[in-house]
Amino acid sequence: MRSIGEFSIEDWFHLRPLTEGGKQFANDLIQKRFLKARPDALAKFLQENENLRGKNILQVVAFEQPDVLDFSLKMAGRHLADATVIVFDNSRSPEARIEIERICRNRNVPYLALPPNPTSQENRSHGTAMTWIWHNVVKAIRPAISGFIDHDVIPLQKVELAKVLNRQPFYGLPNVGKWAWSLWAGFCFYGFVEVASLPLNFMNDFSRGVDTGGRNWKCLYKLHDYRKLQFAVLRLFDVVGESAGVPPPLEIIDESWLHIGGGNLRGDYRRHSNFYGRILSIIDEGADWPQLQAAIGGVDKIRPIGKGDISKRPRWLQSSFESLTT
Repeated sequence: MRSIGEFSIEDWFHLRPLTEGGKQFANDLIQKRFLKARPDALAKFLQENENLRGKNILQVVAFEQPDVLDFSLKMAGRHLADATVIVFDNSRSPEARIEIERICRNRNVPYLALPPNPTSQENRSHGTAMTWIWHNVVKAIRPAISGFIDHDVIPLQKVELAKVLNRQPFYGLPNVGKWAWSLWAGFCFYGFVEVASLPLNFMNDFSRGVDTGGRNWKCLYKLHDYRKLQFAVLRLFDVVGESAGVPPPLEIIDESWLHIGGGNLRGDYRRHSNFYGRILSIIDEGADWPQLQAAIGGVDKIRPIGKGDISKRPRWLQSSFESLTT
């Protein structure tokens, strides 16, 4: 939450410091109780994965969508050279949890069903789940590098987390608000030793205008000059000429990862199932991003979105530091 001095006279007139403070206080109470929840499987899970101490781990927060997760895990097994993927299931549907656990078992991927999340709002649910994972699992395992990716972020070529982090304390796609910045919760990596002592909190900070992970501004990101850091690069590509309508833009991160989620993965994935099925089939055959773009139809079909167009799309403008006033 913003400090008292960061609120304007207009904010005070509308009582925003009080309403925002009250919301944050309530969210913190909910998360505090949730962090104390211990599923029966936790102790056995930690024992079975204590061999990951000092190694690199990549946490995937699963939320419904077993088919997308299955493909993501398949590509992770093919392309992630120095990391173990762990799936933490934040699904609300019992049927989805059963199917996701089966997928992880078949792919030999460690799986842990999270306690039932106390909030149904997706951003808060995601942030609360990440905070629980960090304090109850990551800090117990004590890896070398710990990263979070969304279940619909797919590696397209060989990736080494040690090279991704490149001796920085953290790395990822920036999520920039007016008063603060953080890393996008769907693609962020941390050197464990550098952040182990910090009270990390992956909830959003709506007061500062930053999404999931924004509460880490005060204890982590604020202490670093973004001008001296390297960040992931997001490129967007519009898809044209699809008979079933226009799918959301394809999101390419560092020319090495494809994010197929857009703003509403479940709805978009169902509406454009043929298009996404074709993409995943091409990737499965071994295509990297240039090969995938060519196979879909080249620049006539997959058109890069310029900076001017991105400025009209607030969600993706958040990856630019131009809006930051701090």
